[in-house]
Amino acid sequence: HRFELIPLLAVRPRDVMRGLLEYQPHVLHFAGHGSPTEGIVLEDDSGNTKLVSADALAQLFAVIKDNLRVVLLNACFVGQQAEGISKVIDFTIGMQKTIGDKAAIVFSSSFYEALAYGRSVKEAFDYGVTGLTMEGIPESKTPTLMERAGVNGALVRLAAPTAKAPRIKLPKAPELPRGDQHGNVIITDSRFDVEGDPTI
Repeated sequence: HRFELIPLLAVRPRDVMRGLLEYQPHVLHFAGHGSPTEGIVLEDDSGNTKLVSADALAQLFAVIKDNLRVVLLNACFVGQQAEGISKVIDFTIGMQKTIGDKAAIVFSSSFYEALAYGRSVKEAFDYGVTGLTMEGIPESKTPTLMERAGVNGALVRLAAPTAKAPRIKLPKAPELPRGDQHGNVIITDSRFDVEGDPTI
């Protein structure tokens, strides 16, 4: 309930451009495939593979980024290419090498969970990496966080911190049953009033 998720499926380059214009997102998450040298994989008008370079994305973001603060490229081999994007976007997350589906899901879900609870971008990134470690997934070195010059991810939050849950005042426990002079246990029926004081 802290974020609105807007899925765009089987996107073409123009769909990405239009999505930025229409929704003005704070986070752009790409889930798909990537090439070590040619960028991310989108589709063309015929549904065939269309490679879009990180330089082209960086140029797009430089022209129109509006509210965009974070770009997460959850695709293989886009870590180095993401450097160009990090020159125009505050925070860019890329993958240094191939990443498995389970690792991608665990990292992303943990990252967004921490953001939603008001953690900083840096804390959320570290929380995502920790999620991989906690699950025993040996890919904790794959995600990388790049910050635009002059921006500190430890100080930036995309959601206000959530209030701590109120402490619940438990009623006082009744006294334990006591034995009579013959050592028998006397059972009493205890009730509690609204203030938590036992009444017999």
